[in-house]
Amino acid sequence: MQIFEETSLGNLHLKNRLFSAPIKTGYGQTVTDRHIAYYSSISKGGVAMVCVEPVSVTLSGREHPKQLRLDSDEFISSVEKIIDTIHSNGALACVHLNHAGRAANPKVTSNVVISSSEVLCPLTGAVAHEMTKGEIFETIEAFKKTAIRAKRSGADVIEIQMGHGYLVSQFYSKFINHRKDEYSEPLKFANDVINAVKSAGLPVIVRVSGDEMAENGLHTEDLKDLIQLVENKGVAAIHVGMGNACVSPAFYYHHMFVPKIFHEESLRKIRGFTSLPIIAAGRFGDPERLENAVSGKLADFFALGRSLVADPEFPNKIRNGKTDEIIYCGGCVQGCLAKVKSGEGLGCIVNPRVGWAGKIEKAQKHKRVAIIGGGPSGLEAAVVLKERGYEVEIFEEAKELGGTAKLAYVAVGKETMKKPIDSLIKKVLRSDITITYNTKFTNSGSRNYDIILSAVGSSPIKINVPGVENVIQLTGHEYFSNPEKLKNAKKILIVGGGMIGIEAADHLANNGKEVSIIEMFSDIARDMEPITRTLTLNRLDKAKVKVYTKTKLERFEANHAICLTENKQIDIGEFDAVIFTIGVKSNPSPEGSIKIGDAKKPGQIYDAVHSGFETALKV
Repeated sequence: MQIFEETSLGNLHLKNRLFSAPIKTGYGQTVTDRHIAYYSSISKGGVAMVCVEPVSVTLSGREHPKQLRLDSDEFISSVEKIIDTIHSNGALACVHLNHAGRAANPKVTSNVVISSSEVLCPLTGAVAHEMTKGEIFETIEAFKKTAIRAKRSGADVIEIQMGHGYLVSQFYSKFINHRKDEYSEPLKFANDVINAVKSAGLPVIVRVSGDEMAENGLHTEDLKDLIQLVENKGVAAIHVGMGNACVSPAFYYHHMFVPKIFHEESLRKIRGFTSLPIIAAGRFGDPERLENAVSGKLADFFALGRSLVADPEFPNKIRNGKTDEIIYCGGCVQGCLAKVKSGEGLGCIVNPRVGWAGKIEKAQKHKRVAIIGGGPSGLEAAVVLKERGYEVEIFEEAKELGGTAKLAYVAVGKETMKKPIDSLIKKVLRSDITITYNTKFTNSGSRNYDIILSAVGSSPIKINVPGVENVIQLTGHEYFSNPEKLKNAKKILIVGGGMIGIEAADHLANNGKEVSIIEMFSDIARDMEPITRTLTLNRLDKAKVKVYTKTKLERFEANHAICLTENKQIDIGEFDAVIFTIGVKSNPSPEGSIKIGDAKKPGQIYDAVHSGFETALKV
């Protein structure tokens, strides 16, 4: 079995074994230019089949306000435009049908949340009411009608979401379904939904969660009866992911902190349950892992999600032997999941062209551009300006590119972030851009350039409190640049409970240090992506890291930290070192330069890359 051999799925001819997963875009309920741009790039990239983002079969099953709709005939033409785009680029199109059940967003369903039984979704905090038989019949009919609309839209395949903690799985879960009627039988609802969808006359794929990875959740062994049912029903394939949207979102979204081994074990077990083709989804956006999975027959097909968001050309680059040019996903979910939830729509920390309907305009005049700083904003700006036809030179004070972004993968569990950062650097190195290292750009050199972009970044804010000289003093950046500086320190105080402070505490605790955090606000880690935040705070709790909120450091007496909290002074103990992570400020930029990234406004890597991209389009 090879990745790029022609094959078949039922009566469908496939040009290879790679699909795109049904990634939520949050671009709108009806087709937009961003939809077309996204699906055009994905379908051009070399996958055999593109799974369109989840569509809810009823309004009560929606997860977010900008979810693509197909719940009435008026939306057929909208989805048809997306499918036509996919077909025009030589890929097949699959429409993914879902009803979120208890995982629905009550803010967009007018607080109507339904499930097999009355049950809470811990993620949303909403309590679903037990569906009446009338609601069950209406929902099954909605699956049928939406499947028919998908066919009328031009779909080649229909996928039914029957896992990941959504409605169908809420019926076959013994932990959720406590009904007393015929739908207490775990597989009846699934059976009726399959019959309804198959009546549309298209091949059907069923998606399941190989293991929900949660207490009182479904595990691989619990799927045997369901898999036997779908096999008996003649579905074309089983699409296997992980996790549960309500109780284990980190596994559902295959977050960078989650080990891959659990998914692989689940796939091997499911292979023993069925002769149906298996589609595996979950961080297969790595050529070596993908090749090993294919040669090991872990699955028959592989659905790529965020790896295609980071680089839509991922399949083509593998096929053409250009793996060194891949822009890698790090599994951070900052640009994809977080941006969908915020209402901005699908994005990516290393690919600002996701869902971008514009085009690179060639410069009308030849100009020389100096970019001061080789961090993410400077790197992205350099590539775009070179593409526009400008002569570009980067001036970098350090001996290598990357800036403070290179500290990102020092934090616990974030090793996967090295690949996307390195991808940005390699993209510049391939682009014939002049780079001057170990050099500070001066105003005297500005006369040689028509445009100067300042990507000088930011620096940590330092404060001086009485008695601080009694302990070792570092900023968060200084610590991550050289953790060995605190090799002999045992008790460390972190002043500032934002992302950098939290990650420093996590790193220190992981190395056996006693750590305390003080934060002036009432909560910590407010600037972290929610899944990352939850998992990191869980680790801090297990490591017994002490957290003091609404607390301010007043002074050190000897090596004791004296703090002010609720108008009372308290001694929170003695420390060998203090790390200040109270924020950063933009570094000074040369007069007349255009500021980008942190030089303009401190932010995270997503902000820096997009700032460089957007500025380079305009100058």
